Amino acid sequence: MNLEDYMEIYQNYFNFARKVAYDVLENYDLAGDVAQEVFIDMFEKKKTLNAEKIKYWIVLNANRKAIDLLRKPYRRLEESENGQNTAQLLSPMQPEEIILKKEEIEFQKSALMSLKEYNSDWYDILIRIVIGEESYQDLALAYGIKVETLRVHVSRARKWLDKKVYEFYGD
Repeated sequence: MNLEDYMEIYQNYFNFARKVAYDVLENYDLAGDVAQEVFIDMFEKKKTLNAEKIKYWIVLNANRKAIDLLRKPYRRLEESENGQNTAQLLSPMQPEEIILKKEEIEFQKSALMSLKEYNSDWYDILIRIVIGEESYQDLALAYGIKVETLRVHVSRARKWLDKKVYEFYGD
């Protein structure tokens, strides 16, 4: 793809990329930023892209970049009183908060490692469901058990972790 082709694609598809991003973000300005990023990436990769599939590439990348933008903690969108979405920066953490957060993370690690030692199947199931976001049906199939049985395992693992949290915090 040469520069003339790129400019033609830019003129034809910029608003389309913005629309794809807007559908995810519901913010016109942020959607324009995402569309710009998509076309910057396209310019950098213009020699390797297939011109016939460029529309699909734009849709895929605009959607992914918009979702990534929503996931960034400093770009979390909150609903204001008038129903408009506004991006708000998170305030920096105080040193005490950082120390407490570190202690909490260390406790979570130790609790998960204790669960792994206590019952490695429960640990694997929780990790795959919570972090891997696997469906109960797929996971039950992988373990060769019924979905109801898998739900029992998850419930027991969570109760076991709750007990650890209760022991740690004492409340």
